[in-house]
Amino acid sequence: MNHLILFLFILSIFALIFEMSIFLLPIKRKINARLSTKRILFASICVISVFFLTFVPHRIVRLDYREISYIEVRDGSTGDIHIIDELETITNIVQNLSSIKFQKTKSSLFRMGYGYNLYFYDSKGKIKKNLIINSHSVARYKGYFYKAINGTIDYNYISRRIKNSN
Repeated sequence: MNHLILFLFILSIFALIFEMSIFLLPIKRKINARLSTKRILFASICVISVFFLTFVPHRIVRLDYREISYIEVRDGSTGDIHIIDELETITNIVQNLSSIKFQKTKSSLFRMGYGYNLYFYDSKGKIKKNLIINSHSVARYKGYFYKAINGTIDYNYISRRIKNSN
């Protein structure tokens, strides 16, 4: 899905660049007007398609719990950092988040505050995924808010695990 979006985005950029080059070439008005209209229509369709395809519900967490060695959780209300390294807890969190389809809603630019900021690490200490969870149904990912469509985030489970780790 991400490759299709990237392809359509690149295609729309090339269409816009091509459209810009047409205005720079001296061509007869009739031919230019006809070609220009078609190119503008094509470029517009590409840009609109890319925009709408990013709002199609999809899974934002695609992780295999066996590849995650620990989860670092920052509590948004206290700022405390908790490490979750129990296999059962990692499995429950990853499977819950991986099973949910999310719908992109709006930009999270200039929005402050969050419930839990989760960092998923592999065995080499590399971050595999970063996700902010605000509630049972809202997550923040790559600068946008996402609403859970076909399930709920087990926010209470994460809260209990954080409280038990103290």
